[in-house]
Amino acid sequence: MQEQAGAPDRPHNRLLESLLRECPQLAGALVHRSVAAGTELYAEGAPLTEVHFPLRGVVSIVVRLREGGTADVQTIGNEGLVGLPAWLGIGRSPDTVLQQAPGEMASLAAEVLRPALQASAAARALLDSYAAYSFRAGSQTCACNTHHTVRQRLCRWVLASADRDGSQELALTQATLAEMLGVRRQSVSEVLVELHQAGVVQQRRNRICILDRERLQLSACECYATVREVYARLVEPRL
Repeated sequence: MQEQAGAPDRPHNRLLESLLRECPQLAGALVHRSVAAGTELYAEGAPLTEVHFPLRGVVSIVVRLREGGTADVQTIGNEGLVGLPAWLGIGRSPDTVLQQAPGEMASLAAEVLRPALQASAAARALLDSYAAYSFRAGSQTCACNTHHTVRQRLCRWVLASADRDGSQELALTQATLAEMLGVRRQSVSEVLVELHQAGVVQQRRNRICILDRERLQLSACECYATVREVYARLVEPRL
């Protein structure tokens, strides 16, 4: 990860913005970084020394299987926090976490976060609500992977990633999509060609641009709307 000399005046992360209103002293401890796609933010079992607030880009909590397969469990972006177990008092990461689309983030030492938030009941309630949302979102992904088609899941993943990145153009390769969905690259290619021909998305080299968001959402499974509704119910009232 490359540290930036200048930090933006106003962080573009919904959770962080609310935390800074409650605990403004955290602002001086933030480190702003650019993060390349493919960067491993945490390895399973590694010490959780930092938490990250994505400002741009897409981060995935992934599961790596013994035979070499990888699947996405949850995507995180400008709506959330990467390194949630540190808030829960867990010193080592239970997950592998990857930067999927290149981006920027504001990072904070885990040892700074917990003491600072102890003075604010509102900040603690916000992170507890986000934790509840995070657990629910992960379980929705498990149900999605079991019951929905590759087309539905791909559309859901692209929509969710666009939300978290804050952009309608994603720097994502077909190989990354296939790995996150746990399917063959050929299956991803076939779906993207269909969506491209229908004018729903545009494929460029290692990029996917959403052209018709409404039609893309109609092609996605219910899980996209469900996760948004859970965030709106559990997190947004405390932002």
